Amino acid sequence: MNRHVSIQFDGDTLLVRREVAEAMIPAEGVEEVGVSGGRPSSVSGDKRESAPGSVLAPKRFYATVELDLSRPVVQMGQIAQSVLSELERAAGAKIRVRLDIEAEAPGGFPKDVEDIIRDSAATLRFGTVTFES
Repeated sequence: MNRHVSIQFDGDTLLVRREVAEAMIPAEGVEEVGVSGGRPSSVSGDKRESAPGSVLAPKRFYATVELDLSRPVVQMGQIAQSVLSELERAAGAKIRVRLDIEAEAPGGFPKDVEDIIRDSAATLRFGTVTFES
């Protein structure tokens, strides 16, 4: 089933680094999906059996991905089609996608770049924009 989903990056949107997301996930009750040799692999740490014959379905999903700067739009389209549309199939699922951007410039960011980024971020309704020394 092919369905298109729209992704809106706004003040409530945040992508999180894998290590940060993993630190937020409880040790039990979560199934971790990783990549091995370019193919997804599942490492299960969840305990779905609570009583004989009963199965508890996972209720939360977390994922992080680092986008390739040469093709982020293509990757986001693939993520929307392959992951978000599947998550949307669960009845009553609430899905939130966030984008986290980190950049470092050894010589610092020029003032005009900072001004343009701040203006663009305001126009695009970013929640948080910070330049640090």
